[in-house]
Amino acid sequence: MRKIAYILCLLPILVGVMGDVYAVGRKKKEKEQAKEEMKSEYQKFFENKNAETVKGLMVVHKMNGKVYVEFPLRLLNREMLLASSIADISDNGEGVVGQFAAEPQTVMFTRNGNTINARMIKVAKVENQQDREPVKKAIEQSAMPGITHSLKIEVFTPDSSAVVLDMTPFFMEHTVHTNPFSSYAANSKWGFVYRDHKYRPERGMLRGIKANGNSIAVTCQLGYDVDYIIIGMFLGSRDLKVSATIDKMLLLLPEEPMMPRLADSRVGVCFIPRASIEDGQQGLQPLYLTKRWRLEPENRDKYGKGELVAPKKPIVFYIDSLIPGKWKKYIREGVEEWNKAFERIGFKNAVQAKEFPKDPAFDALDINHSVIRYAPTSSWMYSPQNSMHVDIRTGEILNASIYMHHNMLSTFYRLRVIATMATDPEVRATELPDHVMGGMIRNYITREVGVCLGLANNYKASSAYPVDSLRSASFTRKYGLSPSVMDDVPCNYVAQPDDVRDGACLTQNGIGEYDYFLIKWLYQPIMDAKTSRDERATLDHWIKESRENPYCRFGRDPFIIASVDPGILPGDLGDDQVKAMKYKIANLKIAYANFDKWFAKNDKTLDMRSYLYNLLSVSLSGQGLKNLGAYIGGFYVNEVMADENLPAYRVVPKAKQREVIRFLLNQAKDLSWIERKDFIRQIPMRAPQVNDVRVDIINTLFSRTRMVALSAEKSKEGYQPEEYMDELYRIVWEGTLKKRPLDKVERDLQMVFLAAVIATSTVADEASVIDPSARASALVSVDYERLNRFLEGKKEFMPEPPNAFDSNLSPSTVEGFYAQYGFTSKPYPQGHLFYRMLLKIETLLKETVSSSSGDTRLHYEYLLYKIKKSKEIQ
Repeated sequence: MRKIAYILCLLPILVGVMGDVYAVGRKKKEKEQAKEEMKSEYQKFFENKNAETVKGLMVVHKMNGKVYVEFPLRLLNREMLLASSIADISDNGEGVVGQFAAEPQTVMFTRNGNTINARMIKVAKVENQQDREPVKKAIEQSAMPGITHSLKIEVFTPDSSAVVLDMTPFFMEHTVHTNPFSSYAANSKWGFVYRDHKYRPERGMLRGIKANGNSIAVTCQLGYDVDYIIIGMFLGSRDLKVSATIDKMLLLLPEEPMMPRLADSRVGVCFIPRASIEDGQQGLQPLYLTKRWRLEPENRDKYGKGELVAPKKPIVFYIDSLIPGKWKKYIREGVEEWNKAFERIGFKNAVQAKEFPKDPAFDALDINHSVIRYAPTSSWMYSPQNSMHVDIRTGEILNASIYMHHNMLSTFYRLRVIATMATDPEVRATELPDHVMGGMIRNYITREVGVCLGLANNYKASSAYPVDSLRSASFTRKYGLSPSVMDDVPCNYVAQPDDVRDGACLTQNGIGEYDYFLIKWLYQPIMDAKTSRDERATLDHWIKESRENPYCRFGRDPFIIASVDPGILPGDLGDDQVKAMKYKIANLKIAYANFDKWFAKNDKTLDMRSYLYNLLSVSLSGQGLKNLGAYIGGFYVNEVMADENLPAYRVVPKAKQREVIRFLLNQAKDLSWIERKDFIRQIPMRAPQVNDVRVDIINTLFSRTRMVALSAEKSKEGYQPEEYMDELYRIVWEGTLKKRPLDKVERDLQMVFLAAVIATSTVADEASVIDPSARASALVSVDYERLNRFLEGKKEFMPEPPNAFDSNLSPSTVEGFYAQYGFTSKPYPQGHLFYRMLLKIETLLKETVSSSSGDTRLHYEYLLYKIKKSKEIQ
């Protein structure tokens, strides 16, 4: 009873306590519920999602394998650059680490209700030079960027200044516009292999996110199956697995665009082709913007007074920490060599080279950094590569990077050794001394940096110096080997052993006079100019002023197969290629006679000496004698305007052409010095080099017949086609015409000549083949009308290249406005020309065979037999 009484007494107390506890719990729950109701949709969206967040141009979140971006509404309709670079890769033959490979694309974002549309600006807008509003509106309507992605607005940020977007598809999807692989990579085998990269999304994943003040980046791991298609026809390999980690970046383009500088066809600059609506009744006019960095003086007042000032933002190249330490010094020197030219126009320390900072926050893949990368790729890559990101609105260079393939060292070794082994004892070894290799690296980096500054090739520069000046120590030390490092400047094969002992330079010693001029033309501010057109008079004056300097010559790239201008040849030196070739041959004779002794050390297998023996032949023929063919039917071409009173072209005089013909045929007769029979007996059997060189000479002479026909049409200074063939005939058949016995060299030359005549006359072909141009790949045929326009010289501010208004043209197709074509005459029938020669040879042989004897008679009888068989219709 007592226990019950206690319970009854405590019950009211317990009920009160329990009520208080319940009330507290209810209030807490109500408070939490109220707090939950007070949370914004933004907070709810990211709550408990374990998001990784970075802040910069935009706030970026990596969450549950997706990318969410807080896109500021202020950036709507702002133009941005979408680019990609390789962070790592399973096969560096597809691309190298750090490479900005894909063609960058300009994009913008617009809003449509609850959707943000990503739009790609595929083609630059037409420049409107008229003030009429309807024209402006029409341009806008016809150049609307196309939508690539429609992104749903998930939530607004708390202050409503930005919207949250799931941009995973934008960054993770593969398109041709975000292809990370360079079209000219090691696995492309110099472009002969097309690689079809098939994206496999199931092998892709999101790896990370980055952001800074003007860009964001998303790191993706992507998987591809790659097919190799050889020469566009044959399947080489199928479904090769390639994985790559790619940084895909959005870079905000400058809100205040740089004032463009208009290009000019008379100077060698890289450019962006555009179109313009001008005043008057003309149609769209071509307009070209130079590619250049935004280089502005830090202090305009001091700069205006002629003081040397620093630029607001210098051009900085970061040197990869993986590059061997002994080469970094030479790379830095190669980069900063250009400061000599910038100082001449008032800028100090405009171009800088820095090693990768030790700061872990430094990101070499950031598009804001231009880098010089080390690429240990396959043996197929022999030369540097570069990439350039440009603001297509203005031509402003935003990023320009260089990729140094390790196998470049073998290229530098080959170039230096083959050209100078006769004159420089230091290179007679399997490895070059560090200071020699370093000099080669320095010169090539200088040239590649020139490309990254917006300069194009200038193969005409090296033809400015007199050949004999290249033998002078004082001249070469002061002027180098060429007035421009943008020429394909070889090592000094002109200087003879005594010249080198006296101090003649064997390699280019930095930038030249033309490079100084072009940096001025491209970068010197024209202080009072308000628009690009305000600059034109000054730029034109600078060009005309440069005409007085013989070292300020410019010539477009020659066509790779058939050259027009003998002054525009890659790898040439001096103003007279015949004289230069005589000096080169003198050095080659020394090299041929001694290379096996010089390189015998550590070469028991003869691999090194066999390699050098082959290269000596290439240096003689492919990089020497063949070049001389450009004189035959050639033109000295000038880039001129109508008010300059200069000829657009001049046919190479007949006397010079005759000198070249006789020199080539005399060389074909005198090749015994390259026959190293004692050495050949030690290596695997192979055809004698003499035969190869002799055939190259004859093919070179025959391949120029169309150019001879063209030069005859343009001027009386050149050969007529029949006259040209008769010139060859008189030299090759001289011994037969004089009815004297022939030695083996003469017989061999006649054999090669007749074989070429039969092949080119088409008599041994099917009846349907009536002209060699129908099937002879060596005889190039190019649009005659384009050639005429080129030679007659359109006196416009700029000639129009193919697809002039396509802003996506590869820079290589339009540098210097466009490569110089291998022009030929209008379809000029050649079959009859060579058939006439065949009959002429046949008549000569019939007249002389009976009076000849011994080997000469057997030779003639055999040739007559071959002529007879070739004329029989099968």
